[in-house]
Amino acid sequence: MAKRASLSLGDLATHKPTQVPSSPTQEENTEASPGRVGRPRTLPKDYRSMTLRLSSETHTALNVLAAQHGIPAKKIILDGIADQFARYGITTEVK
Repeated sequence: MAKRASLSLGDLATHKPTQVPSSPTQEENTEASPGRVGRPRTLPKDYRSMTLRLSSETHTALNVLAAQHGIPAKKIILDGIADQFARYGITTEVK
């Protein structure tokens, strides 16, 4: 049987790594990672994002209503906006 390496911190600190990892060159680095980092944008260019701040009670009620009816909370919000547009006579489609 092969002898297992010791896992104590003292033993790990005294041993040098057997192989030094190679650092990527500039050319390899540009191929591996694009200039922009983060979540890719999936919305069409003519869509805009908006932040909506809700109280904890309103947020819970919205999620409960969505779960009870089996629809996303976003659809409930968009339906509410469509109702308000109709109330004021705005004929724009809400998507």
